[in-house]
Amino acid sequence: MDFCPHDVFEEKDGKPVVANPEECVDFCKGCQKGACDYEAISYKQVKEEVKMGKKGLIMCVCQGTCPSFGDMNTMEVLNAIRRENIVDFVALHPQLCADDGDAFLETILSDKIDSLYVAGCDPKMQTKMFKDAFSRAGYDIKNMYSVDIRNQNTEQVIASIEKLVGEYK
Repeated sequence: MDFCPHDVFEEKDGKPVVANPEECVDFCKGCQKGACDYEAISYKQVKEEVKMGKKGLIMCVCQGTCPSFGDMNTMEVLNAIRRENIVDFVALHPQLCADDGDAFLETILSDKIDSLYVAGCDPKMQTKMFKDAFSRAGYDIKNMYSVDIRNQNTEQVIASIEKLVGEYK
């Protein structure tokens, strides 16, 4: 099923059949190009303004150049957590402790988010570094839960995030 870059379909009796629906990517529409006649598949309407969910994960990987983040596949981690649906959104920022990191946090927190999970460096440092941005956004930092993911491989990072979210639902 070459038309689907996400391996959602498999062939059965010469026809495409959905085999891995969890791999489907919203608004990809690759299947519309190969599986069905044009517009035979309907997609949910996109609202002009998309609201964030109530729980979110932000990963910060120190620009991606810090050796302590070298053993993980960042995109694999984010996709694993996204597919498990244990949070409402996942995001990646290369360096939350930079000025644009504060602006990013303020933007994310301007919506109604009950719990924010941050996977990055030392949780105590995260609290110190982010408190001003949280204050400006009017967000209670007590609703941020952090985990140190340095020096872990992909599977360990996923497990650390799953444990964090499980502890602070």
